[in-house]
Amino acid sequence: MAIVIMDSKCHQAIREQGTEDNYYGKKPGQSKGKRLTGLRDSLGRLGHRFEIRNIEHDKIDDACVLIIAGRSAAVPFLDPELDKIAGFSRNGGVLLMANHPGKFVQPQNQVADRLNLAVEFLMKEGLSKKIALLPHAISTNCDELDIRRFCQMSVSPNSLTTVIAEHSNARIGAFAVAIDSEDDHSRVVAVGSSGHISSYDDKPLDLFSSKSNCTWTMNMISWLQYADRDGA
Repeated sequence: MAIVIMDSKCHQAIREQGTEDNYYGKKPGQSKGKRLTGLRDSLGRLGHRFEIRNIEHDKIDDACVLIIAGRSAAVPFLDPELDKIAGFSRNGGVLLMANHPGKFVQPQNQVADRLNLAVEFLMKEGLSKKIALLPHAISTNCDELDIRRFCQMSVSPNSLTTVIAEHSNARIGAFAVAIDSEDDHSRVVAVGSSGHISSYDDKPLDLFSSKSNCTWTMNMISWLQYADRDGA
């Protein structure tokens, strides 16, 4: 059974666990225990186990994919966490997702910098919610995404980085990229949003089940799995 883990201090995990008081200084919202039900159930149907773990203190190298879903600037990454993420990325896949500008940008750049990714998350709101999916294994069986708030990204073209989704307004550029390094078996997907994985957001809305959000997310996780790399 493959294990997929999520950073316990990222925004989507905090909402799921109801730990807002620990990190944001406010009471838990109504999404406690509901935020990630769709993600957890979908992974279960694929035979995977989903766990939320503390990167600094918990074991992470037994997992195949690490999800970072919008760390807040109130909870920046510590150097020991970044070291563990870098070590994990050499043999496991990393799904690195920001969120809307303001709080949920800079910590993701800490990870991008540590992993030497050709990606920068920007303090700019996406101006167009229409996302074009480009040909890639991750786009298989996907028609349209339901994306609400997100930040723009800057991508430096190179042979390892492929834009897999972009804004309909070409001037805005990439929404998601896949980064594949055959030399050290590392794979990363970077996305300008993480709200699309939420089954119960603040409205509340089930964005995970909307349009192709679920399929796209599962495709990302499947592509990131180390066991699938030779055949992807």
